[in-house]
Amino acid sequence: MYYKRQNMPENENKEKVNIEIEMVSKEVTKIRNEIKLCNKIKIRVPEIKGQIKKIQVVIIIIKTGNLIFLTHIFLIWFKIFKFINLHFN
Repeated sequence: MYYKRQNMPENENKEKVNIEIEMVSKEVTKIRNEIKLCNKIKIRVPEIKGQIKKIQVVIIIIKTGNLIFLTHIFLIWFKIFKFINLHFN
């Protein structure tokens, strides 16, 4: 497009070519930003996989010790409500 604009006769309107050049430049910039974002995601994938594995381990632990876990949560909530009732009623 630059070549096309350069070789246009002087009496022709070069504004149309300038607009095309600007549009293409904006698209190229947009694509470069998307590529950068993809690279950032690619770099973080191993970290994210590790976090997912940790969460899966916690879920397995919760499933196997579900009754113990729920009992512990219940006792904590019971103590909190008891504290609230004693001090705010």
